[in-house]
Amino acid sequence: MTIKKIVDDDGNVKYAVVANSENRMYDYLSKWHDAYICKKIESKLVDTQEERERILEDYARWKSKFPKSIENSKDLKENQKQKLKKKIEELQSEYERLH
Repeated sequence: MTIKKIVDDDGNVKYAVVANSENRMYDYLSKWHDAYICKKIESKLVDTQEERERILEDYARWKSKFPKSIENSKDLKENQKQKLKKKIEELQSEYERLH
């Protein structure tokens, strides 16, 4: 990771932490960015302030558990894949039995 100095058009100085794509932090930041963009778009698509607040609360809850929240989502996805694989095997056996 490196630190990059950024000066905007008004002369304001900001610093950014830059992670290369082989870095675990890059993976975390990428997932955080994707979640942020998703919630931002989702909040623009709803009709009521109440729905927007619920979306922001969900995002805040997700952030508070970060990076555990992405690890949990990976575990959930792996669990879903295992269930689907088992179901496919059962269906394949049933299919073969019928032929």
